Amino acid sequence: MKTRSGFVSNSSSSSFIILDKKMTTFQFAAMAMELVQQDWKELDNGKDHPYYEKTMALLKGYQELDIPVFIPWTCNYPTFIYRGSDNRIRVHTCHNHPWQDLDIYIEDMTQDEGFNVPEYALFLNLETLISDTYISLFTGESS
Repeated sequence: MKTRSGFVSNSSSSSFIILDKKMTTFQFAAMAMELVQQDWKELDNGKDHPYYEKTMALLKGYQELDIPVFIPWTCNYPTFIYRGSDNRIRVHTCHNHPWQDLDIYIEDMTQDEGFNVPEYALFLNLETLISDTYISLFTGESS
């Protein structure tokens, strides 16, 4: 069962919180990748995303990892997945994927709740698998 009362949005952005505190960022990222892959296949005549297999192998092989991750190829702009100071996973993404279809409990996030991390935070880029890149939550650009 899942809960959703409408994502906080400005244009195409969405922010939400995963309520299961036992779920790791890698576990959620694997769920997110499956959803993104479905959308990709619909848009690209049934073909897999070029990074899908490599990324899923990493995510499924290290389900216990709970580090911030960055999916650079979600629709419109990247998806950021990280654990907030309240120990819940926070997700910043676009609303063009049907996140509400995921079989997990989620909660809307206000703008104030959403951006409570430093402007630049360390994220593992799931395309390049580089973990020492600082990504801006606001622009998606490396520093």
